[in-house]
Amino acid sequence: MSLCPRCVEMLINEQIRRYNEKLEEIEQLEHAEALAVNQLKLKRQNTVHEKKCSDLTVVPENDEPLDSDTEDEKNLMERIKSIKQEK
Repeated sequence: MSLCPRCVEMLINEQIRRYNEKLEEIEQLEHAEALAVNQLKLKRQNTVHEKKCSDLTVVPENDEPLDSDTEDEKNLMERIKSIKQEK
């Protein structure tokens, strides 16, 4: 069975189109992952900075981060994990 050159060209072009779509999706996922990682780093830096500032003024009752900080960190970690799974 032989395919006409035009048919082969159409098949190749379709495969290239799909390949380019996948590459674009991967780039978007990598960008989203980088944003989530940066947000997590900033959140951790802010938490450390806030803790240092509070150590200078008030004796903290415990060393645990605020519940909202922990929840934000968990959300960001889950987001990073799901992005990696999609890739």
